[in-house]
Amino acid sequence: MTSSTFKAALFVALSVTASSLLAETRITLVVVDPPGEGFNDPTPAVPVGGNTGATIGEQRLIALKHAAAIWSSRLDSPVPIRVRSSFSSLPCATKSGTLAATDKPEVFISNGQHPEFIPNVWYPAALANRISEMVLDPDMEEIVTTFNDGIGQPDCLANLQWYYGLDNRAPVSQADMVATLLHELAHGLGFGPLSRSDFSKFRDRGDVFSQYALDTSTGKSWNEMTNQERAVSP
Repeated sequence: MTSSTFKAALFVALSVTASSLLAETRITLVVVDPPGEGFNDPTPAVPVGGNTGATIGEQRLIALKHAAAIWSSRLDSPVPIRVRSSFSSLPCATKSGTLAATDKPEVFISNGQHPEFIPNVWYPAALANRISEMVLDPDMEEIVTTFNDGIGQPDCLANLQWYYGLDNRAPVSQADMVATLLHELAHGLGFGPLSRSDFSKFRDRGDVFSQYALDTSTGKSWNEMTNQERAVSP
């Protein structure tokens, strides 16, 4: 089955823009959860914090659209940003765990002479598309975000639940989904280094975020530092 056929069969896409602000970028949300799970969870829910969804899945989707609209209002790109989202298993234990994780499936290096590209550093797809003013890989979403479907289970942050309100008033016993989404989308847009867990460069090249991350103790950017220097950088 081809990629395009697979998407047509299983994916639900929603486009989001901020209607009231001058700068806006269309963000297309691609939900890949199967029926009855994740963003499609039919469990009844009570409206909370401005989120009027009647089911858990609907409230999750409203929170996703709300966070995407906030980012849309603050970005200015002629190229839509596609975000693939789902709930799935993530590393978790009774007292610690991962709320959500974001992947940038594609990164790009400029091969041309575009004045806005820094030579020989990685760019996340959303930013590379923005500078190029075109979608560089039509077959792959720019951002992939996964939420932990085990939150609140006995073996996964047992005393925590998701909060789906839109009012930034999550109690201490709940994880604010909108705030988590804003954080994860920031990573997908390129806010964060691409260095590996041992602080080595991704495929032996620096990245655009690390180009501007300055270590004041050495006066070097992260791209200029050694692995050992990045490991101890504040």
